[in-house]
Amino acid sequence: MFCNEEVYNSIYGRLKRILSGCLDSDYYRGSLGLTEEKINNGISYEEFQKIPFLTKNEYRNHLFEIVNKKFGLDKEEYHSFGEDFNKKKEYLLSKGLYVKVTSGSTGIPLEVIKSVRDIKKDYFSLNLIRRKRIGTLPQGNFLWLWPTNEFTRRYFYTDNAEYYKVNDYGFQFMISEYSDEVFANLFNFIEEKEIRWVTASPSMLVNFADYMERKGIAPYSFSYVECHSEYLYDWQKEMITKYFGTEPVSIYSSNEIQFMGCSCSKGHMHIITQDAFVEILENEEHRNEVVVTSLNNEDIPLVRYRIGDCAEWGEPHECELSGYPCIELKQYRSNDYLISENGKKFEPFVVCDAIVFIKAKFTVQVNKYLVYQNAPNSLICFIDAPESFWKEQNNILEFLKYYFHEVTGCCYDISILEYNESYGYLNTAKYKYFINGVKNEQSARTNT
Repeated sequence: MFCNEEVYNSIYGRLKRILSGCLDSDYYRGSLGLTEEKINNGISYEEFQKIPFLTKNEYRNHLFEIVNKKFGLDKEEYHSFGEDFNKKKEYLLSKGLYVKVTSGSTGIPLEVIKSVRDIKKDYFSLNLIRRKRIGTLPQGNFLWLWPTNEFTRRYFYTDNAEYYKVNDYGFQFMISEYSDEVFANLFNFIEEKEIRWVTASPSMLVNFADYMERKGIAPYSFSYVECHSEYLYDWQKEMITKYFGTEPVSIYSSNEIQFMGCSCSKGHMHIITQDAFVEILENEEHRNEVVVTSLNNEDIPLVRYRIGDCAEWGEPHECELSGYPCIELKQYRSNDYLISENGKKFEPFVVCDAIVFIKAKFTVQVNKYLVYQNAPNSLICFIDAPESFWKEQNNILEFLKYYFHEVTGCCYDISILEYNESYGYLNTAKYKYFINGVKNEQSARTNT
């Protein structure tokens, strides 16, 4: 059985560079209590444990202090662009930085800023693991299936294209909804571009396979299939293997850290120790929680970051990734779908996007949110927000009705209520900022 200290000692050479980079961060320089001399001489795991945890709230509130001073990032100038995301993106790119807006996975909006240099290192390590996992790098044209809706696409991009070319070999294909029309376009695209390997969430691939099964379409053989963003259940693995010709590889990742783990041919999850140092520690609820230190984020350090997953160390075993520590995930992401009145299914990211637009459009803060679908045409939004939000409540309500109609093509009866901690959902599960109370066979199947 692996243990925290054993893994720590094996990765300290890489960790040392991260800790040195923290000395140029206003946030970390004071909180770590470290010097360059101490770092070079070696810090024991016992000393490392004295470093305070970084929570999502602290990351959100102190992001501009965490970023290395050398980038000269001006918080006021960044926020002066308001709802113009393209100007924000241009401003950050001019400084070698990139921003990604996420849900925070627990219903609290989060902007993640990374340096372009660190992002390149993330993908370099992932390619090393892919080579170890399948003996070579995946060959031929690849496809990244990306969940987004047309409303969001119009806001974040200059055009409304169905796909974007990443490089000479790869494409991003936008999945706006789970419908026969979208999957028919996707299948034609795969054949036209001669796609050889694909990366997507398990639920997306399962819904695509379900479309192929219903339409009597013969299985399509990819040379490599990679699943991310959600837990990969055995029944999903079987269906993906049946319809796409190869057993999928599962990638363990987060928006803040990127790639943390990869499944081996025996189905066990291994930590990518080039990318992340993982600790498994008992939390306040007496559950074993994953705490991560990124080993690539030299420019914007993330040290002892609580990502909200629960896991236990696994037993060592012989496989192509046997040199990497093994974990057993106990709590990871699982999605409910937004079900429209016409029967179409949408990923819960459309709910997250709605909150992002509200913040930008009305310049208000949203601390926490939980959206509950209690009928095919009805949504209840539980919101924790300051007074400025509630002053705009009527305008926000009208915007939400417009937004969900644009996204789904259906009209919704929407109510906004003040969020109460007694609801409890946000503290216990990832991707539970949206809960579907409408009975749907596929939705229920995905979350079992």
